[in-house]
Amino acid sequence: IGHAVRRLLEGNRRTFDLGQLPDGRFFTFAAGVGVDVAMVQNTSSSGKRALGMFSSAITATRAALKRDLVQVRVDVDGKVLEARAVLAMVANAGSILGGRFSIGPNVIPDDGELDLCLFMPETFGEVIGLFWRLLRRDFRPHPRMQFVGGKTFLVRSDPPVFVQADGDIVGRTPLEIRVAP
Repeated sequence: IGHAVRRLLEGNRRTFDLGQLPDGRFFTFAAGVGVDVAMVQNTSSSGKRALGMFSSAITATRAALKRDLVQVRVDVDGKVLEARAVLAMVANAGSILGGRFSIGPNVIPDDGELDLCLFMPETFGEVIGLFWRLLRRDFRPHPRMQFVGGKTFLVRSDPPVFVQADGDIVGRTPLEIRVAP
């Protein structure tokens, strides 16, 4: 802990964006529907204590392999995207697990935008293929993933589903999310 305190006191200050929810709450990493929610709801406390973030990654992988798709419609600054997605995430930071796993290209926490990351695998093989691409940070265009930056996001689904933000269930769709630079 002493090392962490020294780093905080001696480190450089940095500003970064936040995502803002309609009730005034903020998030730093991401808000999403689909696998994200399953990860929050189904990762056990004992698993979190034993494996940390890897426990959540295991739960998310299991949920993705089930391919429970959410029919989403997301308005990003007036541009509407529709998809049957395993995960629709509005992200502010691009990597997790100590930078080992990236969720999208150019997802930068201080660029004045948030980024919609849509993952739409339809088969078991496509789930595995997308995970492999994410592990390698291969974000070249692919029909099963899409990334769009913006400032205002309106996430809708049919039927309404739970939304998580930074590990907490924050409501149901529809939900508006704005960047707070």
